[in-house]
Amino acid sequence: MNTSDLESDLTRSVEQDRALYAAGYRAGLEQGRTEVSCAHIHPEIAASVAEMFPDWDGATAAQRRSIIRFRHEQHQGVKV
Repeated sequence: MNTSDLESDLTRSVEQDRALYAAGYRAGLEQGRTEVSCAHIHPEIAASVAEMFPDWDGATAAQRRSIIRFRHEQHQGVKV
């Protein structure tokens, strides 16, 4: 096998790897567009989280509090 054959095999292998990666990437993006975030949480995980954080009122409320806190801090300015 000469150098030209090795280069051709390497080029072909790299192209195949890139095509495989691109196909998987596209499939992952499509799956992400069609799935609802965390819609399939296992009941045992939900029970564990509820036990560890009994006062937690959900992701939506936590996000809302985070946004309110961030806006308040931005309004106050950076204190050094």
